[in-house]
Amino acid sequence: MIHNIQPVVLALSFGTAGFGYAVFQGINEIVSWRVKQPNPEPSPKFMDQLKVLVALFRPTVIVLRSCLKSEQWPCSAMTKERIRKVKAYAIKTNCEVYCYTREEVRKCFAYYGAKTKEEIARAIGKLYVEFERLTPPLRRAWDKQHHRMLYFDAIAMGRTYYERELLRRM
Repeated sequence: MIHNIQPVVLALSFGTAGFGYAVFQGINEIVSWRVKQPNPEPSPKFMDQLKVLVALFRPTVIVLRSCLKSEQWPCSAMTKERIRKVKAYAIKTNCEVYCYTREEVRKCFAYYGAKTKEEIARAIGKLYVEFERLTPPLRRAWDKQHHRMLYFDAIAMGRTYYERELLRRM
């Protein structure tokens, strides 16, 4: 008997309001999502929160945005440092790490007619009914990004991981 065991995927997104995460057990099953608000600098508290997430969900894959090169998503020094720390911790815990550029996420959601972050969040609301009511309101030019956008970004990267991996296997 062959069992198709799905990897547990922890997707992370960083921002000024903290970080968002989403935990997947297959492309259609998101088991947890939240926004965490650690101290403003790359502090031990952030790593403590990450260690709790890894201990609780035992992911085999961690998905991050790719922003360590200048031509990809612009990132603050704090975000770059957090990504480096996550990668180092993933090695210690035997997790695979996948990083996706903004363009790769957009390509994944182009099928759904979504190009911008807000359009991608709306597409996620249609793909996962539990997120439809959580979709952040459209942002006006003078508005700050809604804090829930952090876990919508994490969900977008997790979905990108699954779609890219499924296509590779075909």
